[in-house]
Amino acid sequence: MVRTGSGQGLCSSKGVWVWGRCSLAAEAWGRGMPEDVQTATLRPYLSAVRATLQAALCLENFSSQVVERHNKPEVEVRSSKELLLQPVTISRNEKEKVLIEGSINSVRVSIAVKQADEIEKILCHKFMRFMMMRAENFFILRRKPVEGYDISFLITNFHTEQMYKHKLVDFVIHFMEEIDKEISEMKLSVNARARIVAEEFLKNQKKIFMIQGRYPVIRGLLRWRGWVEKKMVHRAGAALLPLQKDNSVVGDSDTTEDEDEEEDETLQPPQLMDGFLELNDLDGTHALMSRMVRNETPYLIWTTRRDMMDCRFLAKDQMINHYARAGSFTTKVGLCLNLRNLQWFDEADADSFFPRCYRLGAEDDKKAFIEDFWLTAARNVLKLVVKLEWKSYSVQAEGKEATGDKQPKQEKKPMSVSPEFVDEALCACEEYLSNLAHTDIDKDVEAPLYLSPEGWALFLRRYYQVVHEGAELKYLDTQVQRCEDILQQLRAVVPQIDMEGDRNIWIVKPGAKSRGRDELTRKILKA
Repeated sequence: MVRTGSGQGLCSSKGVWVWGRCSLAAEAWGRGMPEDVQTATLRPYLSAVRATLQAALCLENFSSQVVERHNKPEVEVRSSKELLLQPVTISRNEKEKVLIEGSINSVRVSIAVKQADEIEKILCHKFMRFMMMRAENFFILRRKPVEGYDISFLITNFHTEQMYKHKLVDFVIHFMEEIDKEISEMKLSVNARARIVAEEFLKNQKKIFMIQGRYPVIRGLLRWRGWVEKKMVHRAGAALLPLQKDNSVVGDSDTTEDEDEEEDETLQPPQLMDGFLELNDLDGTHALMSRMVRNETPYLIWTTRRDMMDCRFLAKDQMINHYARAGSFTTKVGLCLNLRNLQWFDEADADSFFPRCYRLGAEDDKKAFIEDFWLTAARNVLKLVVKLEWKSYSVQAEGKEATGDKQPKQEKKPMSVSPEFVDEALCACEEYLSNLAHTDIDKDVEAPLYLSPEGWALFLRRYYQVVHEGAELKYLDTQVQRCEDILQQLRAVVPQIDMEGDRNIWIVKPGAKSRGRDELTRKILKA
């Protein structure tokens, strides 16, 4: 008896129970599949599988050699090698093959289904998972496939005793014939539905982005905000021509920071669906959406270099993370110049909200940096005097509380710096305050701060001895109050005085590189 119908259901014929499209199953069992269905390459492939299965299904009841009165499929337990047959692999191509493993009382058939693209991979995974979750309805279906295959069947001697062997073989062959059709039909259905959803999405939401390179954080955050990625493709003969470098932005050549941003990196053209199963896309959802928008216009383009795309051909609603002639606010040199010019547009002090920065390639900025280095060292000397005075008070207080039984340790006396060093720092800070108060209008503009360049070199040498070499700083009690008073006055005119320490470390960055490459830290002033 064969139950027919347009849907899917259980079909029985003399004790044979299988699951499939019953009308097709009846035709397959009764007359065999029509010749026009089987292609020239499929027919010998299925014939080889059929012949191998018919030979392998010579099964008999065989008791377990390990557990008495138990019959276990030897192809699964693999307890005795003499009960196993040599596995046979039948391949149609690299991706489509069948593994038949035989034993005395069982046969395991593993099938690798052809999956031409990413959508077929997703559909095959979902379809096989759906079937294996309902393995009890198939009787011979294994709940977990053999590694490297998509689905596995397990036929034991009990199945061959209850069912016709040729019907079991027909079912496996019919399954192999129909699985491609099923996946193709589902693929067409998914593509049609996805196309409708994509058109509706593109009509209302312009959230398509394209990224050159990895950038997992940017990609993840955009997807979290509802954006869909269009994979970047480099086709042969369609390479993007680099733009001519433009150094006409205000400033020196360092303003074009992106020109050599990737000079030490090899650009690898990404493939269309490279890395399809990402760690955050195990079910392939993002890969499927990317395929749907592969012919659409991206509205956000993220590239590693500005010259990878000609901005002149962008539409009005397209954005890119690099813009031509934008060095005034996207480079370190441009920001530095804007901070210098802030005084002409606003009364705000740039040092109150941005770290002090200088262009060492410009002579005026280089001179200003050297003077700032000198004055920072002088201010740090005043801070050291106040710090040491407070430290001496705390040491004296602890000494009074401690018992005097222990003998003090004899420590080696370090080298010391005379109190005149503190006077030089005080005079330099006082002169700086006078300059800000415009009380030195009779002084030559080109004159150095208090000391000559040679005097400042000697001052810095002693400063390095105190700060970096552990020299003892000598000072007078009368100098402590002067240091506190001048520091109080400096706090009103130097916004960053409280963030300054006593090490005086500066960061030196190349003007045309990013991401921390070739950055240096310096704690002493060199020519």
